[in-house]
Amino acid sequence: MYDADRSFTSEGASALGYPSSYFAYLATDDPRNPTGGFLPLGIFADPRCPEEVGSDPDYPNSFEDAFPGGEGICRYTFASTSATIADNDTKSFFVNADYEITERTAFYAQGLFSHNESVGRYAPSPIFGVNWSQDTPNNPTNPANPTNADGQPFPGQQFEFDTDGDGVNDFQVEGPFDLSLLYRNVPTGPRDSTFEDTLVDYVAGVEGTIDWLGGMDWQLGANWSRQSTTDRGQGFVLARSLNTAIENGELDVFGVQDTSLASIQEQAGGISFTQSSEYDFRITGGNGQVSFDAFQMNNGPVPVALGFEYRDEDFDESFDQQTQAGNAFGAVGQLVPVSAARVVKSLFAETVIPVVSNLELNLAVRYDDYNDFGTTINPKASVAFRPLDVLLLRATYGKGFQAPDLRDLYSIQTSDVGANVIDTWQCSLTPEDTDGDGRANVPVEDLPAGHPCNDTGFSNIYTGIRGGNRDLQPTESDQWTAGFVLNPLQDLTLSVDYYYIDITDEVAELTSQQKLDEEFALRQAGATGDAVGDVTRRAGGRLDTITSLLTNIGTKKTEGLDAEISYGFSMGRFGDLKSTLYWTHVLEYEESDVDDPTRTLHLDGTVFYPKNRGQLAVNWNMGDYSATVVGNYTSRQNDAPFCADDDEDCYLASWVTWDVQVAYATPWNGMITVGARNVFDRDPPDTDGFWDNWQADVFGRVPYIRWEQEL
Repeated sequence: MYDADRSFTSEGASALGYPSSYFAYLATDDPRNPTGGFLPLGIFADPRCPEEVGSDPDYPNSFEDAFPGGEGICRYTFASTSATIADNDTKSFFVNADYEITERTAFYAQGLFSHNESVGRYAPSPIFGVNWSQDTPNNPTNPANPTNADGQPFPGQQFEFDTDGDGVNDFQVEGPFDLSLLYRNVPTGPRDSTFEDTLVDYVAGVEGTIDWLGGMDWQLGANWSRQSTTDRGQGFVLARSLNTAIENGELDVFGVQDTSLASIQEQAGGISFTQSSEYDFRITGGNGQVSFDAFQMNNGPVPVALGFEYRDEDFDESFDQQTQAGNAFGAVGQLVPVSAARVVKSLFAETVIPVVSNLELNLAVRYDDYNDFGTTINPKASVAFRPLDVLLLRATYGKGFQAPDLRDLYSIQTSDVGANVIDTWQCSLTPEDTDGDGRANVPVEDLPAGHPCNDTGFSNIYTGIRGGNRDLQPTESDQWTAGFVLNPLQDLTLSVDYYYIDITDEVAELTSQQKLDEEFALRQAGATGDAVGDVTRRAGGRLDTITSLLTNIGTKKTEGLDAEISYGFSMGRFGDLKSTLYWTHVLEYEESDVDDPTRTLHLDGTVFYPKNRGQLAVNWNMGDYSATVVGNYTSRQNDAPFCADDDEDCYLASWVTWDVQVAYATPWNGMITVGARNVFDRDPPDTDGFWDNWQADVFGRVPYIRWEQEL
C-alpha cells in the first residue's frame, strides 16, 4: 500500500529535494568573516525548483518553500513515491506431536518453520549535510557562475552586514562560500528494499510422573532456534563517491554547466549501489521442572514447583563490502562484522500456601546468572481472599529484570545528518544571548537560519553518531496490583483491578540537544579543545559530530484500572450468546524527559497514550456454527502540550472500529472462518496531517478467510 493511496498518508514534503538546496556559511577562520565566529548566511533553493507541485514535468514532485529575503528550500513530496506498508509474503508451518512411551512417561515435540519476505519502497535516497568547499568548480555561490545553464540567477552570492549595530549595513562580502548540500538523489530512482526473515524453532522433551515424595510430576526438555534475516536495498548512495564527484565537478548538481536531466542521471548513476546486511540469531537451551506436594496443612496440601533453565544466545551481523569499507552514506568509518554471545543460567521455585480455607498465598522467586551481567534475584507474591462465595479479593507484587538486548549492546555505530538544534556553546558567544546561558533572549523568528541560537530552518547541521553501547545496564521494575472478582449471578462476572508499574534504567537514546547542553556545561567548567564530552567540532568551532549511543536513562511510571464484565445466556434452540466488555483507564503515565532527566513528562491523554481503551465482544454459538462481533474503542488524545479544552484542532478524535466473523466446524475436524477487520472501513483520526500509526493501521476494511485443520 502506497502513501498516495490514503488521504491521511498522501501529504508529506521533505526539505531534502530535487532540485536541491544549499546552506551557505562563513567559517570562523575565513578572513572575510567580520564576526569572528561561525557565520550562517542562509538557505537557498536551486533556481530550477518549480513554484508548485506538478507545474514542471521535469520535477513533478517538487516545489519551492520560499522564505523572506530570497531564501528558500526546494521540497520533495516523498509521499508520491513511498509505500506506507511493505508487500508481505509469509509462509509458516507448525507441527505438534506427542508420543506415549509408557503409561507414566510421554515424549513431546514441536517444530515451527516460518519464512517472510517483504518488499518496501521509499523515496529516492536523501543526502543531507554533504559539505562543499569554496573552490568547488560548480559552486552556485561563486560570482563566476552568476546563472545556471538556463540563464536563471543563483541566489546567495553576495551579503551585507551591520557590524557596528547602528542599523545600517556597512560591510559587504562576496562568494564563493562554503556550502552544505540538501539533496535527494532522484535520478537513480526510489529505494527498493527486500527483507527476508526465516525462523526455525525446535522444542523436544520428555515428561511424566514418578512415585517420589508421594507423587511427582517432572519434565525435561531442550530447544534450538535460529532466526536469519537479510535486508537488501537498491538506490542507496556512496558518500565518498558523491563527495568526490561534486568536488571535481563531475556531478553538476545545480546545473551550472548543463541542466539536462539525461546528463545528471548519467552523472548520478555511478554513485548508487545496492546495500545489504545479514543478521543471524541463535538460541540453544534446556529446561527442567518438578512439582509435588511438599506437606499437608489443615486447609490442604502445599504444592511446590522447582525448575531450571539454560540458554546460550549468540548473534552475527555483517554488511556489504561498500558499507564495511565506510563508503556508504550513514556509515561511521569502516564497519566490521559483529559477533556476540551470552549464557544465562536460571533457577526458579514456586509454592501455594492455603493459609485458611478462604485465603491462599502464592510465593515465587527466580534466580538468573548472566555471564555478562552477573546475578539477579526477583521475587513475586500474590494473595487471594474469598470472604464470600461470590466475591474474590486479590493482590500481587513482583520485581522484574531485563538484560539489554545483544543488538543494543553490540550493534555497530552508524551516522545520519541532523539539524535544528541550539548550538549551546556557540549561542552563548553571540550578542543575542545576553545572559550567557546558551539560549537567545530574542524570539527565534527574529534569528536568521543557521544562527547558533536558532533551532528551526535547518540550523546547525551536524553528523549524529548512534549505535550500541557495551556499558548498558539491566532494566529493572517493580509492579503491584489489587482488585476483585464478583460473581453475583452464575453467568455474570465483574472484575476490576488496579495496577502500578515502576520501571527504572530503561534503555533510551539521549537527544543531540542534551549532548550539546552537556558540552556547554563542561566548557563552562573549564574544558577546552575540539572534542568535549560527546561533541566534536571542526576548526573555528563549527559543529562536526554529536555521539549519542544507547544508555540507561529512562524511567517510567504508570497506574490505572483494568475492568472486565461478561454475561452469557442460552437462547434455547437458537444457540448461546455471551458478551464481554474489556476496559482500561490510565490514571497516570509518567516518563523522564530525555532532554532533562530531572523533569517528568505527564503523558496520559496525549498522542500515543490514550486515557481509555475498550473492547466489546459478542459471541454466538449454535452447534457447529459461531459468529463474533467485536467493537474497538480508543479515546481522543491531546495533540499539543498547550491545547485549550475547546480547541478541537488540538486533538486526535476518538476512534471506533468493528470486526465481524462467522465460523463453521466441519465434520472432518476442520474450521472455516470468514470475516473482516474494520468492516465499516473507518479511517484513523488525524490532525494537521498527522495520524497515530502506533494504534491504527492504514488498511481500512480487511476481509479474510481462514481454514484450520486438526490431524
